[in-house]
Amino acid sequence: MSSDSSATFRADSGEPPAKRQKTFAYGPDIVFLQAFDDNGVFNTVAHVPGVRYREICNTMGSDPCYAITKCVDGVEIKEVKLMYHESFVKFYAHWINEPNAEAAFEICLRKNISWPLFACDVLRFWQDESLHDDLHDSMVDCIIERMRLRKQQNWSPVLLINTLYSSVEATEEESQNGTCSTQETQLSNLLAVLYLHHRKTELVGQNRIYMGESRVLDLKHDIKTIAMSLLIEAAAGEDFSKLPQDPLAIDFDDHCRYHTHGDDKICYKQKQS
Repeated sequence: MSSDSSATFRADSGEPPAKRQKTFAYGPDIVFLQAFDDNGVFNTVAHVPGVRYREICNTMGSDPCYAITKCVDGVEIKEVKLMYHESFVKFYAHWINEPNAEAAFEICLRKNISWPLFACDVLRFWQDESLHDDLHDSMVDCIIERMRLRKQQNWSPVLLINTLYSSVEATEEESQNGTCSTQETQLSNLLAVLYLHHRKTELVGQNRIYMGESRVLDLKHDIKTIAMSLLIEAAAGEDFSKLPQDPLAIDFDDHCRYHTHGDDKICYKQKQS
């Protein structure tokens, strides 16, 4: 291989369909992404350009997970071991090559798991690996758009909200014995506004009870606190029209409220336009 070397995608590699079985210029290095299987063995399930991987991981080329396996004609072949199911690793690879969360989601969603739970697990993966903000923001947009679509198909908003809440709760419970959860994501903020518009009665009479280190209880508290703060702020200004838009509304256009890029950075949508 030369510095503008290429590689061929496998049909099951997790890369975008448009790039499968095609030649893709990787540049000076290639990263093999390995997933952790049920037998405790790492298997390579996808490969991506090293420059894109470093950009998404915010590592600037210093990722300690790297392990150079070989160097051919100046091209470094590296591998990254990720202790996650291959569906998450393939999702990650797809998104690195083509930053479209919905497209990656549609292809990599496991058949034995609900889409909201898979989405929450992807966001936990984002948090645990300290990945790029754009991955979080596009994933949250994907959640909102899927919920809006189902509401337009006459799904009950309460059912949609309950399903998302249960998925976040399940992810938090699974994290109790680990080191990660979804607390750095914007899911609590999203749920708070959804509750504000569709489940106001649930915000009343829920006092916090401490039972050890329970992120599930923290989640309930966070939702109520955020929602009530929004109400108090609107009441203080005597202008309830300034309450956040309903994320399930047809004319909703306030996606950046649930993004992590902040005012000083460009939204991923602007980068793609």
